Amino acid sequence: MLAYRRVISLAVALQLSLVLLLNGQDLPRSKPEDQGVDSKGILGFVNATRSSKTEFHSFMLVRHGKVVAEGWWNPYKPELRHTLYSCSKSFTASAIGFAVAEKKLALTDKVISFFLINYRLT
Repeated sequence: MLAYRRVISLAVALQLSLVLLLNGQDLPRSKPEDQGVDSKGILGFVNATRSSKTEFHSFMLVRHGKVVAEGWWNPYKPELRHTLYSCSKSFTASAIGFAVAEKKLALTDKVISFFLINYRLT
């Protein structure tokens, strides 16, 4: 379960990073080891993508709010916009799952209650 949470956290951080970058806000950079990440593990992942049947466009690893690794596969580049399609729904569903597990909300909560403070639910 802990490994799954880490993967989801990384995915959410990646999406947040992309949103911040698209909004013109640059994220700070750091060496992987300075953030507790092994560079050899990152290289292992990048090398494994070569034998993967998945077509990668880009990769960004964010740890403690700092980019520790990033790269783009040809012909893609940082300034190229990507359509995420339904990917955001997966991130949102994961975040809701964590919030439910941490008892911060219930599946029976009305969504409107989180946005309108003075709205009366009947």
